Amino acid sequence: MNFLKPDKGSGAEEHSKMFPPSGSKRWMLCPGSAELCKDLPDTSGPAAKEGTLLHAFCEKNVKLRVNELPVNYKSLDEKLAPQAELALDMVYNLCQENKAVIVGIEIWGSVPGLEEICGTADLVLWSSATKEIFVVDYKFGFREVIASNNSQLRIYSLIAIPIMRKEAVEHVTMCIIQPKVHETKPSIETVLISELNEWRDVELAPIYKGISDMSLSSILVPGEEQCQWCKAKVENCSKMDSNVSSVLDNDEVGDKDLGERLSLVPLLRGWCKAVEAEAMSQLEDGQEVTDHKLIRKRANRAWVDPVKTDKWLAARKIKLQDRTTSKIIGIPAAEKMVKTLGLSKKLNNAFERLIHKPEGKLSYARADDPRQEVVVESVEDALNKSYDFTDLI
Repeated sequence: MNFLKPDKGSGAEEHSKMFPPSGSKRWMLCPGSAELCKDLPDTSGPAAKEGTLLHAFCEKNVKLRVNELPVNYKSLDEKLAPQAELALDMVYNLCQENKAVIVGIEIWGSVPGLEEICGTADLVLWSSATKEIFVVDYKFGFREVIASNNSQLRIYSLIAIPIMRKEAVEHVTMCIIQPKVHETKPSIETVLISELNEWRDVELAPIYKGISDMSLSSILVPGEEQCQWCKAKVENCSKMDSNVSSVLDNDEVGDKDLGERLSLVPLLRGWCKAVEAEAMSQLEDGQEVTDHKLIRKRANRAWVDPVKTDKWLAARKIKLQDRTTSKIIGIPAAEKMVKTLGLSKKLNNAFERLIHKPEGKLSYARADDPRQEVVVESVEDALNKSYDFTDLI
Protein backbone atom coordinates (compact mmCIF):
# COMPACT_ATOMS: atom_id res chain seq x y z
CA MET A 1 0.00 0.00 0.00
CA ASN A 2 1.34 3.42 -1.01
CA PHE A 3 0.81 6.10 1.61
CA LEU A 4 2.34 8.99 -0.33
CA LYS A 5 0.37 11.63 -2.18
CA PRO A 6 -0.13 10.70 -5.86
CA ASP A 7 2.02 12.33 -8.51
CA LYS A 8 0.32 14.93 -10.67
CA GLY A 9 -1.34 13.31 -13.65
CA SER A 10 -1.15 9.80 -12.18
CA GLY A 11 -4.05 7.37 -12.39
CA ALA A 12 -4.51 7.62 -8.63
CA GLU A 13 -5.08 11.35 -8.91
CA GLU A 14 -7.76 10.76 -11.57
CA HIS A 15 -9.50 8.18 -9.40
CA SER A 16 -9.53 10.52 -6.42
CA LYS A 17 -11.35 13.05 -8.61
CA MET A 18 -14.13 10.54 -9.28
CA PHE A 19 -14.44 9.13 -5.76
CA PRO A 20 -13.16 11.84 -3.37
CA PRO A 21 -13.88 10.91 0.26
CA SER A 22 -14.94 14.50 0.92
CA GLY A 23 -17.71 14.04 -1.67
CA SER A 24 -18.67 10.53 -0.58
CA LYS A 25 -22.00 11.62 0.90
CA ARG A 26 -22.88 13.00 -2.52
CA TRP A 27 -21.81 10.06 -4.67
CA MET A 28 -23.17 7.45 -2.26
CA LEU A 29 -26.62 9.07 -2.36
CA CYS A 30 -26.38 9.87 -6.08
CA PRO A 31 -23.89 7.44 -7.70
CA GLY A 32 -24.25 9.09 -11.10
CA SER A 33 -22.72 12.31 -9.75
CA ALA A 34 -19.31 10.57 -9.50
CA GLU A 35 -19.03 10.49 -13.30
CA LEU A 36 -20.60 13.92 -13.84
CA CYS A 37 -18.34 15.73 -11.38
CA LYS A 38 -14.98 14.10 -11.98
CA ASP A 39 -13.76 16.55 -14.66
CA LEU A 40 -15.42 19.69 -13.34
CA PRO A 41 -13.12 22.30 -11.76
CA ASP A 42 -13.28 23.09 -8.06
CA THR A 43 -14.37 26.60 -7.15
CA SER A 44 -12.91 27.90 -3.91
CA GLY A 45 -14.21 30.99 -2.16
CA PRO A 46 -12.59 32.88 0.74
CA ALA A 47 -13.80 30.34 3.33
CA ALA A 48 -12.27 27.41 1.41
CA LYS A 49 -8.98 29.27 1.06
CA GLU A 50 -8.93 29.95 4.81
CA GLY A 51 -9.60 26.26 5.44
CA THR A 52 -6.71 25.26 3.18
CA LEU A 53 -4.39 27.65 5.02
CA LEU A 54 -5.45 26.30 8.42
CA HIS A 55 -5.05 22.68 7.26
CA ALA A 56 -1.50 23.44 6.11
CA PHE A 57 -0.67 25.17 9.40
CA CYS A 58 -1.94 22.26 11.48
CA GLU A 59 -0.08 19.78 9.28
CA LYS A 60 3.15 21.68 9.84
CA ASN A 61 2.76 22.31 13.58
CA VAL A 62 0.82 19.40 15.10
CA LYS A 63 3.95 17.52 16.14
CA LEU A 64 5.27 20.62 17.90
CA ARG A 65 2.04 21.00 19.90
CA VAL A 66 1.82 17.31 20.83
CA ASN A 67 5.45 17.39 22.00
CA GLU A 68 4.73 20.58 24.01
CA LEU A 69 7.08 22.70 21.91
CA PRO A 70 6.34 26.36 20.99
CA VAL A 71 4.01 26.97 18.05
CA ASN A 72 4.21 30.31 16.22
CA TYR A 73 0.54 31.24 15.89
CA LYS A 74 1.51 34.82 15.01
CA SER A 75 2.41 33.63 11.52
CA LEU A 76 -1.35 33.35 10.90
CA ASP A 77 -3.90 36.11 10.45
CA GLU A 78 -5.31 37.19 13.83
CA LYS A 79 -8.75 35.84 12.85
CA LEU A 80 -7.37 32.40 11.99
CA ALA A 81 -4.85 31.94 14.82
CA PRO A 82 -7.47 31.15 17.54
CA GLN A 83 -8.96 28.39 15.35
CA ALA A 84 -5.57 26.80 14.76
CA GLU A 85 -4.77 26.97 18.46
CA LEU A 86 -8.07 25.32 19.44
CA ALA A 87 -7.59 22.60 16.81
CA LEU A 88 -4.06 21.73 17.93
CA ASP A 89 -5.10 21.86 21.59
CA MET A 90 -7.81 19.26 20.88
CA VAL A 91 -5.24 17.00 19.20
CA TYR A 92 -2.93 17.42 22.21
CA ASN A 93 -5.76 16.51 24.59
CA LEU A 94 -6.65 13.44 22.51
CA CYS A 95 -3.07 12.24 22.79
CA GLN A 96 -2.86 12.93 26.52
CA GLU A 97 -6.19 11.37 27.44
CA ASN A 98 -5.65 8.21 25.37
CA LYS A 99 -1.86 7.85 25.61
CA ALA A 100 -1.79 8.13 21.83
CA VAL A 101 1.06 9.03 19.49
CA ILE A 102 1.11 10.41 15.95
CA VAL A 103 1.70 7.72 13.34
CA GLY A 104 0.78 9.67 10.22
CA ILE A 105 0.16 13.21 8.99
CA GLU A 106 -1.55 13.74 5.63
CA ILE A 107 -1.80 10.00 4.99
CA TRP A 108 -2.71 9.21 1.39
CA GLY A 109 -3.98 5.81 0.33
CA SER A 110 -6.86 3.82 -1.11
CA VAL A 111 -9.54 1.55 0.34
CA PRO A 112 -8.34 -2.07 0.16
CA GLY A 113 -10.24 -3.88 -2.57
CA LEU A 114 -11.76 -0.59 -3.80
CA GLU A 115 -8.57 1.07 -5.00
CA GLU A 116 -10.28 3.81 -7.00
CA ILE A 117 -11.65 5.24 -3.75
CA CYS A 118 -8.65 7.11 -2.42
CA GLY A 119 -7.81 10.24 -0.51
CA THR A 120 -5.80 11.88 2.25
CA ALA A 121 -6.50 11.61 5.98
CA ASP A 122 -5.42 14.71 7.92
CA LEU A 123 -4.01 12.90 10.94
CA VAL A 124 -3.76 9.37 12.33
CA LEU A 125 -2.98 8.57 15.99
CA TRP A 126 -2.33 5.22 17.67
CA SER A 127 -2.89 4.15 21.26
CA SER A 128 -1.18 0.88 22.21
CA ALA A 129 -2.95 1.09 25.58
CA THR A 130 -6.40 0.71 24.03
CA LYS A 131 -5.39 -0.94 20.69
CA GLU A 132 -7.12 1.95 18.99
CA ILE A 133 -6.53 4.08 15.90
CA PHE A 134 -7.71 7.70 15.96
CA VAL A 135 -8.50 9.18 12.54
CA VAL A 136 -8.73 12.96 12.71
CA ASP A 137 -10.33 15.28 10.16
CA TYR A 138 -10.06 19.07 10.54
CA LYS A 139 -13.09 21.18 9.63
CA PHE A 140 -12.97 24.98 9.80
CA GLY A 141 -16.46 26.02 8.72
CA PHE A 142 -19.55 27.12 10.68
CA ARG A 143 -21.84 24.33 9.45
CA GLU A 144 -21.60 21.55 12.04
CA VAL A 145 -20.12 18.26 10.89
CA ILE A 146 -20.51 15.22 13.15
CA ALA A 147 -18.49 12.01 13.23
CA SER A 148 -21.41 9.61 13.62
CA ASN A 149 -22.06 7.68 10.37
CA ASN A 150 -19.71 10.04 8.54
CA SER A 151 -18.82 8.32 5.25
CA GLN A 152 -15.77 10.53 4.66
CA LEU A 153 -14.24 9.57 8.01
CA ARG A 154 -15.07 5.90 7.50
CA ILE A 155 -13.25 5.90 4.17
CA TYR A 156 -10.23 7.58 5.77
CA SER A 157 -10.32 4.94 8.50
CA LEU A 158 -10.33 2.11 5.95
CA ILE A 159 -7.32 3.79 4.31
CA ALA A 160 -5.49 4.22 7.63
CA ILE A 161 -5.94 0.75 9.16
CA PRO A 162 -3.23 -0.96 7.03
CA ILE A 163 -0.63 1.41 8.52
CA MET A 164 -0.89 -0.58 11.74
CA ARG A 165 -0.84 -4.00 10.06
CA LYS A 166 1.66 -5.27 12.64
CA GLU A 167 -0.59 -4.25 15.55
CA ALA A 168 -3.77 -5.92 16.79
CA VAL A 169 -6.12 -3.00 16.10
CA GLU A 170 -9.49 -3.48 17.79
CA HIS A 171 -11.22 -0.13 17.43
CA VAL A 172 -11.18 2.97 15.28
CA THR A 173 -12.19 6.31 16.79
CA MET A 174 -13.11 8.87 14.17
CA CYS A 175 -12.79 12.51 15.20
CA ILE A 176 -14.06 15.75 13.68
CA ILE A 177 -12.09 18.71 15.04
CA GLN A 178 -14.11 21.84 14.25
CA PRO A 179 -13.07 24.86 16.34
CA LYS A 180 -15.95 27.12 15.26
CA VAL A 181 -18.46 24.54 16.54
CA HIS A 182 -16.70 22.37 19.15
CA GLU A 183 -14.35 24.56 21.19
CA THR A 184 -13.01 21.93 23.59
CA LYS A 185 -13.99 18.43 22.49
CA PRO A 186 -14.10 16.91 18.99
CA SER A 187 -17.14 15.08 17.68
CA ILE A 188 -16.24 11.37 17.84
CA GLU A 189 -17.53 7.93 16.90
CA THR A 190 -15.84 4.66 17.90
CA VAL A 191 -16.47 1.46 15.94
CA LEU A 192 -15.05 -2.04 15.89
CA ILE A 193 -12.89 -3.00 12.93
CA SER A 194 -15.49 -5.65 12.06
CA GLU A 195 -18.24 -3.00 11.97
CA LEU A 196 -16.17 -0.81 9.66
CA ASN A 197 -15.47 -3.73 7.31
CA GLU A 198 -19.17 -4.63 7.28
CA TRP A 199 -20.02 -1.03 6.29
CA ARG A 200 -17.48 -1.26 3.46
CA ASP A 201 -18.92 -4.54 2.17
CA VAL A 202 -22.63 -3.76 2.62
CA GLU A 203 -22.85 -0.04 1.82
CA LEU A 204 -19.71 1.23 0.11
CA ALA A 205 -18.71 -1.62 -2.23
CA PRO A 206 -22.12 -2.16 -3.89
CA ILE A 207 -22.37 1.54 -4.82
CA TYR A 208 -18.79 1.62 -6.10
CA LYS A 209 -19.26 -1.49 -8.21
CA GLY A 210 -22.75 -0.52 -9.36
CA ILE A 211 -21.56 2.72 -10.92
CA SER A 212 -19.74 0.88 -13.69
CA ASP A 213 -22.52 -1.70 -14.18
CA MET A 214 -25.51 0.64 -14.68
CA SER A 215 -26.45 3.40 -17.11
CA LEU A 216 -25.82 6.95 -15.93
CA SER A 217 -29.48 8.01 -16.04
CA SER A 218 -30.53 5.17 -13.76
CA ILE A 219 -28.09 6.15 -11.01
CA LEU A 220 -28.76 9.90 -10.97
CA VAL A 221 -30.72 10.43 -7.76
CA PRO A 222 -31.29 14.14 -7.03
CA GLY A 223 -31.94 15.12 -3.43
CA GLU A 224 -31.37 18.08 -1.12
CA GLU A 225 -28.34 16.62 0.67
CA GLN A 226 -26.49 15.19 -2.32
CA CYS A 227 -27.18 18.14 -4.61
CA GLN A 228 -26.10 20.77 -2.10
CA TRP A 229 -22.40 20.60 -3.02
CA CYS A 230 -22.71 18.94 -6.43
CA LYS A 231 -20.73 20.77 -9.12
CA ALA A 232 -22.81 19.23 -11.92
CA LYS A 233 -26.26 20.40 -10.89
CA VAL A 234 -26.21 23.70 -12.80
CA GLU A 235 -25.50 22.54 -16.35
CA ASN A 236 -24.70 18.81 -16.45
CA CYS A 237 -27.49 16.90 -14.67
CA SER A 238 -30.42 15.67 -16.80
CA LYS A 239 -32.44 14.67 -13.71
CA MET A 240 -32.09 18.18 -12.26
CA ASP A 241 -33.22 19.66 -15.59
CA SER A 242 -36.30 17.41 -15.46
CA ASN A 243 -37.11 18.53 -11.90
CA VAL A 244 -36.79 22.20 -12.85
CA SER A 245 -39.12 21.69 -15.80
CA SER A 246 -41.74 19.92 -13.69
CA VAL A 247 -41.84 22.71 -11.11
CA LEU A 248 -41.95 25.49 -13.72
CA ASP A 249 -44.80 23.78 -15.63
CA ASN A 250 -47.72 26.26 -15.47
CA ASP A 251 -50.51 23.73 -15.91
CA GLU A 252 -53.06 23.56 -13.11
CA VAL A 253 -52.27 20.82 -10.62
CA GLY A 254 -54.19 18.87 -8.04
CA ASP A 255 -53.31 18.46 -4.36
CA LYS A 256 -51.08 15.45 -5.02
CA ASP A 257 -49.08 17.17 -7.77
CA LEU A 258 -48.71 20.32 -5.66
CA GLY A 259 -47.23 18.25 -2.83
CA GLU A 260 -44.81 16.57 -5.21
CA ARG A 261 -43.68 19.94 -6.53
CA LEU A 262 -43.35 21.35 -3.02
CA SER A 263 -41.00 18.48 -2.13
CA LEU A 264 -38.66 19.66 -4.90
CA VAL A 265 -38.49 23.28 -3.71
CA PRO A 266 -35.53 22.85 -1.25
CA LEU A 267 -33.62 21.00 -3.97
CA LEU A 268 -34.27 23.70 -6.56
CA ARG A 269 -33.52 26.48 -4.08
CA GLY A 270 -30.02 25.05 -3.85
CA TRP A 271 -29.91 24.83 -7.64
CA CYS A 272 -30.81 28.53 -7.94
CA LYS A 273 -28.03 29.48 -5.52
CA ALA A 274 -25.58 27.39 -7.52
CA VAL A 275 -26.63 29.11 -10.77
CA GLU A 276 -26.04 32.51 -9.15
CA ALA A 277 -22.66 31.42 -7.76
CA GLU A 278 -21.54 30.10 -11.16
CA ALA A 279 -22.63 33.32 -12.89
CA MET A 280 -20.77 35.45 -10.33
CA SER A 281 -17.67 33.30 -10.70
CA GLN A 282 -17.66 33.75 -14.49
CA LEU A 283 -18.33 37.50 -14.31
CA GLU A 284 -15.56 37.98 -11.72
CA ASP A 285 -13.20 36.11 -14.07
CA GLY A 286 -13.98 38.60 -16.83
CA GLN A 287 -16.26 36.27 -18.82
CA GLU A 288 -19.57 37.31 -20.33
CA VAL A 289 -22.95 36.06 -19.10
CA THR A 290 -25.77 36.74 -21.57
CA ASP A 291 -27.96 39.75 -20.64
CA HIS A 292 -26.12 40.29 -17.33
CA LYS A 293 -23.26 42.44 -16.05
CA LEU A 294 -21.11 42.84 -12.95
CA ILE A 295 -22.04 45.76 -10.64
CA ARG A 296 -21.22 47.02 -7.16
CA LYS A 297 -23.94 46.97 -4.52
CA ARG A 298 -24.55 50.02 -2.40
CA ALA A 299 -22.18 49.91 0.56
CA ASN A 300 -22.97 51.02 4.11
CA ARG A 301 -20.95 53.92 5.44
CA ALA A 302 -18.78 53.42 8.53
CA TRP A 303 -16.57 55.56 10.79
CA VAL A 304 -12.90 55.41 9.84
CA ASP A 305 -11.96 55.52 13.55
CA PRO A 306 -14.88 55.30 16.04
CA VAL A 307 -12.74 56.39 19.01
CA LYS A 308 -11.43 59.46 17.17
CA THR A 309 -14.99 60.24 16.02
CA ASP A 310 -16.28 60.06 19.60
CA LYS A 311 -13.61 62.52 20.76
CA TRP A 312 -14.40 64.87 17.88
CA LEU A 313 -18.14 64.88 18.73
CA ALA A 314 -17.41 65.33 22.46
CA ALA A 315 -15.25 68.35 21.69
CA ARG A 316 -18.30 69.91 20.01
CA LYS A 317 -20.23 69.59 23.29
CA ILE A 318 -22.48 66.77 22.02
CA LYS A 319 -23.60 64.86 25.13
CA LEU A 320 -22.60 61.23 25.70
CA GLN A 321 -26.19 59.95 25.61
CA ASP A 322 -26.75 61.78 22.33
CA ARG A 323 -23.66 60.48 20.55
CA THR A 324 -23.70 56.86 21.74
CA THR A 325 -26.24 54.05 22.03
CA SER A 326 -26.45 51.01 24.29
CA LYS A 327 -28.65 47.91 24.39
CA ILE A 328 -29.12 45.01 26.76
CA ILE A 329 -27.31 41.77 25.94
CA GLY A 330 -29.14 38.99 24.11
CA ILE A 331 -30.93 36.10 25.84
CA PRO A 332 -28.29 33.38 25.07
CA ALA A 333 -25.47 35.57 26.46
CA ALA A 334 -27.54 36.41 29.57
CA GLU A 335 -28.40 32.72 30.12
CA LYS A 336 -24.72 31.82 29.92
CA MET A 337 -23.84 34.45 32.55
CA VAL A 338 -26.75 33.60 34.87
CA LYS A 339 -25.81 29.91 34.75
CA THR A 340 -22.42 30.72 36.33
CA LEU A 341 -24.02 32.53 39.29
CA GLY A 342 -25.35 29.40 41.01
CA LEU A 343 -28.72 31.02 41.74
CA SER A 344 -31.55 29.41 43.67
CA LYS A 345 -34.45 27.79 41.85
CA LYS A 346 -36.66 30.73 42.83
CA LEU A 347 -34.30 33.26 41.23
CA ASN A 348 -33.84 31.11 38.13
CA ASN A 349 -37.62 30.95 37.74
CA ALA A 350 -37.76 34.74 38.13
CA PHE A 351 -35.18 35.06 35.36
CA GLU A 352 -37.20 32.74 33.09
CA ARG A 353 -40.27 34.97 33.56
CA LEU A 354 -38.30 37.84 32.01
CA ILE A 355 -38.19 35.96 28.72
CA HIS A 356 -41.05 36.01 26.24
CA LYS A 357 -41.11 33.27 23.61
CA PRO A 358 -43.76 34.01 21.00
CA GLU A 359 -45.28 31.34 18.79
CA GLY A 360 -43.15 30.54 15.78
CA LYS A 361 -44.24 31.69 12.34
CA LEU A 362 -46.12 29.15 10.28
CA SER A 363 -44.20 27.19 7.70
CA TYR A 364 -44.46 23.79 6.06
CA ALA A 365 -42.54 20.52 6.41
CA ARG A 366 -42.79 16.98 5.08
CA ALA A 367 -45.44 14.77 6.67
CA ASP A 368 -42.80 12.64 8.44
CA ASP A 369 -41.23 15.68 10.19
CA PRO A 370 -41.17 15.07 14.00
CA ARG A 371 -42.56 18.51 14.89
CA GLN A 372 -46.21 18.77 15.95
CA GLU A 373 -48.67 19.56 13.17
CA VAL A 374 -50.60 22.84 13.35
CA VAL A 375 -54.22 22.03 12.57
CA VAL A 376 -56.09 24.92 10.95
CA GLU A 377 -59.87 24.76 10.72
CA SER A 378 -61.23 25.17 7.20
CA VAL A 379 -63.53 28.12 6.44
CA GLU A 380 -66.39 25.71 5.68
CA ASP A 381 -66.06 23.94 9.05
CA ALA A 382 -65.87 27.28 10.86
CA LEU A 383 -69.06 28.49 9.18
CA ASN A 384 -70.89 25.28 10.00
CA LYS A 385 -70.03 25.71 13.67
CA SER A 386 -70.96 29.39 13.73
CA TYR A 387 -74.41 29.02 12.20
CA ASP A 388 -77.18 26.53 12.76
CA PHE A 389 -78.66 25.69 9.38
CA THR A 390 -81.22 23.18 10.70
CA ASP A 391 -84.02 25.79 10.64
CA LEU A 392 -83.49 26.25 6.92
CA ILE A 393 -84.12 22.58 6.13
